Amino acid sequence: MAYARNLSARLRHASMTRRSQRSDHADRLPQSWVLGLLGAALLARLLFIVLVPFFIRPDEVFQFLEPAHRLVTGQGAVTWEWHAHIRSWLLPGVIAPILWVSAALGFGHSIEAVQSVLAVASLGLVYAAIRFGETFGGRPGGLFCGVLMAFWPDPMLFGTHTLSEIQGGNLLDVATLAGTILLARERVSWTAWFGIGLLLGLAIILRFHLIPGVLPLLAFAVLPPVRQHRTRAVPMLLLGLALPVLGQAILDDLTLGSPLQSMWKNFDLNIGKGAAATYGVMSPLFYPARLSQLWGASTVPVLVCFVFGFRIAPLPAITALVVIAAHSAVGHKEFSFIYAALPLMLMVAGLGATRLLARYGWTDPRSRTIAAFVMLASGLLTTLSGYKPIIREGSDFVGLARDARSRPDLCGEAQYVGSSEWWALAGGYSVLDRNVPIYLIRSPAAFAESAPGFNVVIANKALLPTLPTAYRQIECLHEMCLLQRDASCRQTPINLLESVPGLGLQAHH
Repeated sequence: MAYARNLSARLRHASMTRRSQRSDHADRLPQSWVLGLLGAALLARLLFIVLVPFFIRPDEVFQFLEPAHRLVTGQGAVTWEWHAHIRSWLLPGVIAPILWVSAALGFGHSIEAVQSVLAVASLGLVYAAIRFGETFGGRPGGLFCGVLMAFWPDPMLFGTHTLSEIQGGNLLDVATLAGTILLARERVSWTAWFGIGLLLGLAIILRFHLIPGVLPLLAFAVLPPVRQHRTRAVPMLLLGLALPVLGQAILDDLTLGSPLQSMWKNFDLNIGKGAAATYGVMSPLFYPARLSQLWGASTVPVLVCFVFGFRIAPLPAITALVVIAAHSAVGHKEFSFIYAALPLMLMVAGLGATRLLARYGWTDPRSRTIAAFVMLASGLLTTLSGYKPIIREGSDFVGLARDARSRPDLCGEAQYVGSSEWWALAGGYSVLDRNVPIYLIRSPAAFAESAPGFNVVIANKALLPTLPTAYRQIECLHEMCLLQRDASCRQTPINLLESVPGLGLQAHH
């Protein structure tokens, strides 16, 4: 407890010292720079959404996009989690109106429209990063933190995706950065703490697994000397946090059958009864290993800067470590689960970079600009190296699925996967967005018995020799191809995507 009090005092002292050394004007980036960073961040996100669409993992489609598509069109696959009533309607309920508006504007029920809206929303995190960097590192801190949040692959590529851990993570990170800034100030309006509480509450109801990540900010808020200066901070923080949780309790009661069922029953089935473990149990070192694999050569400098930045901003650093540690204790792991920790690590590293530059006297504008360009280049190179397989393979699947959707005489689509499982990353009915069936084909025999039901096929190149000669090749992307035959369809119930045993899917048409 004494150590925690020391960290809280250090947080205020760090900001107060820096403010006393510089004028307010010198502390902040020019408004044109801030707008430029926000505009460039948005452009980068939109370019990836349009040019190389991909999915991080199947839950992005089948837990959130498919339910939203089903709300709007009545068509979509239902996973076992939805049958078990352990998924919240909150995120699908946010996605559904975007799909409806997109269709009303003539763009179809566009997933790209959904991700574009989320790209705009993600700019809140970029802005919070800039202000956080300015508060604890002046102009260099604002520039470094802004560049890292705008162009590092995790917030740039993943921050626009429809996963609860991503959108909940964005909210948690904005709240943590904003809370860190408020803790360093002498006077703060109670409404600011209330707003941060709302963000924390929304993060929790989107992804209850983030509860450990909320605790550091709550702990810092109740410790002296904060408590002495902000007697209303904690009550307003807790009130703001409680309101979204209350709203989720009401929503779950109306849609699932009991208050907060999407949280307690989810935990009971996946952790208590071990359902999550059936999808694989990984080593406690999974996250560090995967992070070093994706970040590659950038891992060491980022971690070195993180260590140097820890003293300046202990709260976001501790929050990041808590998120990673909490998820490392659970058997089943996906890299996206710790997304919330990554932007916070980058922010602390950005401050560490400002400290290192100051230590060696590289404080002139030219040195700062060079350092910012190095960070930009590192982010883009990391995107094109460590993240390239995720982008390339995923964009092949989604790209061909979108092209299949555009075929004017499409009357049924087959995903000829053989022994692979890429169907889960090609998207379901929400990507196809046509009132036609999808077939999942694993063998030539299955192809033959379901052939009357489809006239468009997406298949691995290795499987092309097994296809009937009636199919002509439309397009190939790396190892995947789109083919079509000139014929009408006669729907058959055999090998429909939603009826294949073991997938846990069921369609509503």
